[in-house]
Amino acid sequence: RRVARWGAAAYKDHRVNHWDRVRSGEAEVDLIGRQHRAEKGKMQLDHSEATHVLEVYEESCRSSGTVANTRAKRELLEEKCDLAHAALGRAGVAAIGLAMQINTTVTHLDLRDNDIDELGFKDLMQGLMDNGGLRFLDLSGNPGPGRLGIEALCNILDPHVRKQPTIVELRLARCQVTSVQGAALVRVLASNHSVKTLDVSHNALGAETARALPDFFEENSVCSSLDLSYNVFTQASAKEIADGVRDNITVRRLILRNNGLEEAGCVALGEMLGVNAGIEEMDLSCTRMGPAAALVMAASLGRNTTLRTLHLSQNPLGERGGQRLLAALDTSDTLRAISMHGAQLNSAPADVAESLWQREAVRRAAEAAKGDVKKTKKTGASSKKGGKSAPPPLLPPVTSKFDPGGFTFDPGHPDGRYVLNLDRPLEFSIAAKLLQLEESGPGQNIVNVTYRGKQMTEDPLAKGWPGAMPTRGVLQFDFVTREGAPPGSKTIAPDTLEN
Repeated sequence: RRVARWGAAAYKDHRVNHWDRVRSGEAEVDLIGRQHRAEKGKMQLDHSEATHVLEVYEESCRSSGTVANTRAKRELLEEKCDLAHAALGRAGVAAIGLAMQINTTVTHLDLRDNDIDELGFKDLMQGLMDNGGLRFLDLSGNPGPGRLGIEALCNILDPHVRKQPTIVELRLARCQVTSVQGAALVRVLASNHSVKTLDVSHNALGAETARALPDFFEENSVCSSLDLSYNVFTQASAKEIADGVRDNITVRRLILRNNGLEEAGCVALGEMLGVNAGIEEMDLSCTRMGPAAALVMAASLGRNTTLRTLHLSQNPLGERGGQRLLAALDTSDTLRAISMHGAQLNSAPADVAESLWQREAVRRAAEAAKGDVKKTKKTGASSKKGGKSAPPPLLPPVTSKFDPGGFTFDPGHPDGRYVLNLDRPLEFSIAAKLLQLEESGPGQNIVNVTYRGKQMTEDPLAKGWPGAMPTRGVLQFDFVTREGAPPGSKTIAPDTLEN
């Protein structure tokens, strides 16, 4: 049997006249309908197709004067073709594209960091036009598709050009995509019904792309994950995005971190969360979100029924904004975590905000184990013996220091009665802070300790708390410092006290 060979020099002719050649009998190789076979859970080419794919690849390399990549020859026969950091360049990726025309096995193609320029993108996309099996395509970290590359990419995604686009996950991070090019891509994806995950982070997307997004959110019904982080979107862009995604129920994950959205843009996105019924994770870290936007966001969280994770790290949220967000986390039935690492909360205790993410992980682990976190054994002698005793009768009565309507805990003046639900990250953090004060301070400060309605007879510190403190249940105790009156104070006369 005579096997047709096409090299890089004949690439254009092959692309245009390929099916005519097959029908006319010039090539006696059946390029479609190849049979697969499963071996150990991985799809592989049959021998005849494997041979033909490698022959096409090697001939293309010889015609362009490049050396065939040994790794490429191996990976082209696998379902997941990993050619990241392979230094293929334009000629190498053109040969890959030619081989992919007849490859019916590869479903994942990873070409990250291969120095693919505009013409390389174009050659690759022209090769992928005839491929009907590719599902995942990662082109991140290449110099840039440019206008020609984006046009070629749009052709394989546009259902009006290609009847059935197949790509499910597309990644174009760090590809120097401009805002105009991003807008062209978004307009095509509005009518695309295959791409579920789109990553265009670390590019130069801005106003033009933002203006195209509302139509995308309105028309597209499949894309559930959209990463727009590390671009140049502004507060005006944020308003466009908020207006577009407001009524969208398809997008589950929206990443906008490291964009200059400013206070007004984040306010618009916060208001959007009050009515959106689809987003489950949103990232607004490092977007210059201020206290006003934090208050709007907290109010919207009370109405939202789908959001589970919210990232607000590295923003000047302010003390009041941070308090309201923490309160919203405590009262929400669906929200599981708010990340505020590095957020500026002014006088709010930093350890509370910074520990939220870790606290949520502990809580989930405890739920998975269907019980409390296992208590650690006592590792050393404690200077405190026995259970807690009642405070001396001459001390003034303690009053509740914890206000359920807001965060009023002041570690500088901790005296008071505490009733803390350890299921809630905020109240768990307060309990841990008070136990640390008890451990580091002189004497005994925590008394009348009850856990889950039962009096504790053993010192919590001797049980390994706060490190081994359970993450569920209600903990109640009194914290008394016994500082006494300042030096030089005089006794108040009974008549004066009564008045």
